[in-house]
Amino acid sequence: MKNPDKIIQLQPEHYNKYGNLFDLGHPHASIWYEQIKARNRIRFLYVENGDYFAQADIVKDYGERNIGDETDYTILGRRVYLSRLFVQADKRRQGIGSIMVNYICETACKWGYSEISLGVNIDNTAARSLYEKNGFNTVIYCGEDKHGKYEKLLKYL
Repeated sequence: MKNPDKIIQLQPEHYNKYGNLFDLGHPHASIWYEQIKARNRIRFLYVENGDYFAQADIVKDYGERNIGDETDYTILGRRVYLSRLFVQADKRRQGIGSIMVNYICETACKWGYSEISLGVNIDNTAARSLYEKNGFNTVIYCGEDKHGKYEKLLKYL
């Protein structure tokens, strides 16, 4: 099993250094960067032998970025949002995803939050299984967007 002490917090000045994990050309990349600078989005990276294999974000507040049905992903002082969990394809099925999810949940709890939410596409059975295995068992919303049908899941910390 991988060691959670290999998880580091991304500092804003290093944002462009980790393009192998996330698409810097993504339409929302500049929004995410601004959120990271403002410390509203905290990005964690899984490091092993100097390489970065996974990422996961905690979003504290959608604030003015509440778009459509995204308003309940966060509740100030109570609920944060687990966003952008990604493990490189060649490192999947090695427990890194669970380590990242558990680390994010433990961190949110230490910060005083009592709930954490996330969104998952209905047809993404691997991700859904990972989240359910790690305690995201309450469905708080079912919807559909341009990427397909999805659910918002909640875990009480």
